[in-house]
Amino acid sequence: MPPKQRNTVSKRVQHRSSVTATDFELAPPPMSGRLQKKNRHNMWQKRYFEISTHYLKYHKDERAGPGATPDGAVDIRAIRAFVPDSSVTDTRLLTLLMSDGERYELKAATAAERQKWALSLEERTRWVSNHDKELEEKEAQSKERPSLARLRAASDRIAR
Repeated sequence: MPPKQRNTVSKRVQHRSSVTATDFELAPPPMSGRLQKKNRHNMWQKRYFEISTHYLKYHKDERAGPGATPDGAVDIRAIRAFVPDSSVTDTRLLTLLMSDGERYELKAATAAERQKWALSLEERTRWVSNHDKELEEKEAQSKERPSLARLRAASDRIAR
């Protein structure tokens, strides 16, 4: 049986090189900092995370700099819930529940830092959802709207 394919996390992702102004219109401020992530072997790894556009990206260290290709990225649109792990008393834990059923565990340095990340991710998720809806509506309107050339051609036919 082939291994389960993960569609919400990308390793060494390439992002589009052009960014439009609408990508950042009224976007919540970006957030970045150190978190630990649990790998598939149940070991904690220190990573530098950043939230930008609709990705939660991470690098092995913060020296990678802005614009560097991340070591991995989670599509924020696929996050369904942010939950503290109630089975553990460590208040620094944050679990991301994904639309494909995957769980990603992150750990902040403090409970207050965990709360900042949770709030920032929730705010970004709302913004991405609203932004995507606006883009879909604009696309639908542009498809419904007849082109200027077709209107002129119809007007010319009527005038003859």
